[in-house]
Amino acid sequence: MTSKRTANPEARRPATDMILRLYVAGNSPNSERARVQLHHICEVYLRDHYQVEYVDVWEHPEVAFADRVFATPALRSVAPEPSVLIFGDLTQTEEVLYALGIEARSA
Repeated sequence: MTSKRTANPEARRPATDMILRLYVAGNSPNSERARVQLHHICEVYLRDHYQVEYVDVWEHPEVAFADRVFATPALRSVAPEPSVLIFGDLTQTEEVLYALGIEARSA
C-alpha cells in the first residue's frame, strides 16, 4: 500500500519534517506524472526532511474513501498541520510549493 523515500541533505529545512501521501490510480499517465513531479519537488526543496506514502486507489479504495479522496492524482500533506489536499499531476510547481508552505529557492 505505501512506501517511503528519503532524499539528501542541504535544502531549506521546514520547521517540521513533511509527511506527504500521494493517491494514484495505478500507472495512469497523470499518476505517473504526479509521482515524477513529487519526487522532483521533494528532492529539490525538502531533501532529507520528508516521507512519501503512496496509495494506489485501485488496490486500496478504502483508504482513499476514509481520507475523503475521490479523484486522482491527489496529494495530501499529513504533517505538519494543517493538512492540505491538492488535486492534479503537480506540474504547477510554484502553486504546489505555495499550497504546502514550502519556500521556493531562487535560481
